Amino acid sequence: APITNCTNSGTVSGTDYYVGGIAGSISHRATAIGCYNTADVTGGSYVGGIAGYMSSDFGATITNCYNTAAITGEKRVGGIAGFHGTDRTVTNCYSTGTITATGTDAEYGGVVGNTNGGTITNCYYLNTAASGGINGADVEGQAEAKTAAEFASADMAVLLNGDQTDVPWEYIEGNATPTLKFFNKNKN
Repeated sequence: APITNCTNSGTVSGTDYYVGGIAGSISHRATAIGCYNTADVTGGSYVGGIAGYMSSDFGATITNCYNTAAITGEKRVGGIAGFHGTDRTVTNCYSTGTITATGTDAEYGGVVGNTNGGTITNCYYLNTAASGGINGADVEGQAEAKTAAEFASADMAVLLNGDQTDVPWEYIEGNATPTLKFFNKNKN
């Protein structure tokens, strides 16, 4: 089932597994599309700005989503997803929130904390927020670091839109990051 155009601005706190700004777990062909989180998220393991856990069975996707808040957990902590399993897709997303993992062998990243072979494309994170995009490493074309100045530029929205025909991302002068058009047109 789709989770579409959903936001969270309230603090999310858990003490155990699967804690996310939008959903604790996304699996079984579920999708999160055009969602964002601006609230700090704290949990144990599998903690993410959008989803804490994307399981390794059936296809689940996170598309055109972003996180701007701090994400903290013991291990498998990510700006978009804490864990990203096989047959999962994260695309056209970004996170600028600080990522903190406190456990031993923590596995954390600006975009995804740990992946088990799923697809990650065209995702970005703030270079000062984490030490790598996916489990501590940058992967060109998948999870790349950008500076605050790059996030605030019109070029960032162009990157996130990529070859999408509906161009959901837009640049607004003075904003620190790109925004989703859906929410801007509905602010009246």
